[in-house]
Amino acid sequence: MDNLPPELLRRILLHLITERTWIFEIHERVPKTSLFAYAAISRKWQSVVEPFTFRYMYLNPMRLDVAKAYNYFTLPRLAHLRYVHFDIEFPAHDLHVSTNPEDYDDQKVEWWLCDGEKMNTELRIRQRTEFAYTLKLLPKSIETFRLEYIRKSPTDMTFQPQSIVPPDATCDILSRELRRFSQRDGLKEFLVDASVDSSILWPDFQDPGSESPTWPNLSWFHVELNDVLPSGEWLDIRDPEDEEDEFHGNFDWDDAPYSEVPGDEYEKRFRCISSPIHFERFALATARAASKMPKIRELYLTHHGDAGMAVGFVTRALEKSCCLEFSKEPLPQPSEETMDAWRKVVKLHGLEWNVHFAYGADAYYFYTL
Repeated sequence: MDNLPPELLRRILLHLITERTWIFEIHERVPKTSLFAYAAISRKWQSVVEPFTFRYMYLNPMRLDVAKAYNYFTLPRLAHLRYVHFDIEFPAHDLHVSTNPEDYDDQKVEWWLCDGEKMNTELRIRQRTEFAYTLKLLPKSIETFRLEYIRKSPTDMTFQPQSIVPPDATCDILSRELRRFSQRDGLKEFLVDASVDSSILWPDFQDPGSESPTWPNLSWFHVELNDVLPSGEWLDIRDPEDEEDEFHGNFDWDDAPYSEVPGDEYEKRFRCISSPIHFERFALATARAASKMPKIRELYLTHHGDAGMAVGFVTRALEKSCCLEFSKEPLPQPSEETMDAWRKVVKLHGLEWNVHFAYGADAYYFYTL
């Protein structure tokens, strides 16, 4: 075996790899099969195996200590390194102490988080729900709030994702708690990029006699919707004029799946349009919210997906004298109920009725955000 040429040894190693996993960040299928033992056969085998074993590293503090103790990370080996995944477990802390309003006078909060748990739906729901309830612990002094809590969509657009709304809940708890947080008296700017539904703007159901939401001092409000709603529904749907059996992407069923994650096994896409049902729901909820924002300057509801849709409402420094814009593919056709709601909003803010229907490059308030 030691007399075989390196090219043949590499081919043997490739056949020994029986399991791979798809790494989204580098867009590569990475071997999961351990090849470490084959490096001990001989120096020749070692020279062929190590470019595989040291190309991708999965480390944690304990593994790192072991590697240092046994001098695994030599310069020749590190020359093969292309990707490192390092798991860190932070020490426990007292959440109530760390978010005590008496200890902080913060005016700005910016969080970049990942809603990336796709294998365990129950865990994902619990993480989102627990996070949602921590918002009320943030100090009242906050004036600017920015949250990116991205839920990456499946690579297979024909896949129906599971709902991440708690089974016993009447609405998406994260959307509801974000809406309540945005209503704080001291909050002036609010930006969220996450998988949320229209209840981030207006409650789906209100008890008779209950007070409507209000945003007394908010001047800037922007919600960027992810491709998939908490309910599991896609914001984009297949174009009715598209062929039902016409797809794009890499989905050769003869190849092994790219990933073990449901919906990410293959890339499968089709030509799509923005769902008119979801557009109508969000456009109406945005109007209702805008009617309770006396100091709003800029209000945007956007989805920069394959088809895309947006509602923009601007009360200062108007672009092309347009205070209201609807954009989607195909061109939006809001219902009379939605248009009446927006007419009242425009009048309430002392503006002239000037609405713009657009898509793509014709939109004023879609790509310039």
